[in-house]
Amino acid sequence: MAVNKENMFYRNIQQKEFLPCYLLYGKEPFLVKSAASKIVKKIVPDSAKGFNYNRFSGDELSLEDVEDAVQMVPVLNEKRVVLLEGMLVDKLSKNDVEKIKEILNKIPETTVLILTVTNSDITIRNSSKLKQLVNAFEKNGLAVDFAIRQKGELVKILYKYILDHGGNINKSLLYFLIERCGESLDFLMIQLDKILAFAENREINKDDILLLTEINIENSVFDMTKNILQGNIGNAVIILNNLFNTQTPPVVILGAINMCFIDLYRAKCAKLAGENEKAILNFYSYKGKEFRIRNALRDCSKYSIAKLRACIIELSDVDFKMKTTGLDPKILIEKAIFSMMQGVKI
Repeated sequence: MAVNKENMFYRNIQQKEFLPCYLLYGKEPFLVKSAASKIVKKIVPDSAKGFNYNRFSGDELSLEDVEDAVQMVPVLNEKRVVLLEGMLVDKLSKNDVEKIKEILNKIPETTVLILTVTNSDITIRNSSKLKQLVNAFEKNGLAVDFAIRQKGELVKILYKYILDHGGNINKSLLYFLIERCGESLDFLMIQLDKILAFAENREINKDDILLLTEINIENSVFDMTKNILQGNIGNAVIILNNLFNTQTPPVVILGAINMCFIDLYRAKCAKLAGENEKAILNFYSYKGKEFRIRNALRDCSKYSIAKLRACIIELSDVDFKMKTTGLDPKILIEKAIFSMMQGVKI
């Protein structure tokens, strides 16, 4: 039976049975940062941070300084904490990785070392450096992958966050918030902070959400694409209507949907040809958007090449009609969604 590393982590922290080191990473940067904060608060009170807490940022990191901080003795406290926050794993050299392993092997009993990776696009599947670090931390402590949450779990996290910050809301509105803004917890928390500041401790209502939140077009279109391919017409139409309500031009929405399907199609073709992510990135321009291909490679196996091709043809037809006829673009996109789900050409 697989061990739930998250449960182990939280139980470990709650019982104050601290391990020498923790590597925190995954698709939910908010949870990664929150978990690191929990460890620091449990071990080092604010009054003792001056001598017992060192924080290093991943973009300005000296591993020699980290090593010195790890070896320091706590002052008037049982333990000290060293936090390496937002480690830029892809920029580590081979020597850097070996140096981190060396540091891990020499952690004194009075120090707890935390390393966080907040770039959600870096995974053990696409980064051999992260995989090496995971193995090294597992040998000396614990590595925890904070995965994407299902909607029910997201609602629980959001609801607790609101209550902890003096607010209140009907839980059903949190499902509406997720449908509107996508399922990225980081993005959702940014929206909640704005709402909480505006509501000033009164109960949050739907008008607050409509007034203050931004629709994440990229996330929303990605979610809509999954719903189209899975035949969940209700969810797809809700997401589409939310996008229309933001006054986003239909041509922009169509372009985003089209790119999602093209990413999936390219990933599917590459897999069938025995190629990998690197081959796609070498052939197509995805600079700064590499995560799109990683997501597509993760999801494309669920769908047939024929289905993806048919969807791209449908969207191409809609694009042509939008540019050459006076037909309502919104209606054209809606009809395309129904067609793609039913396999019928509009």
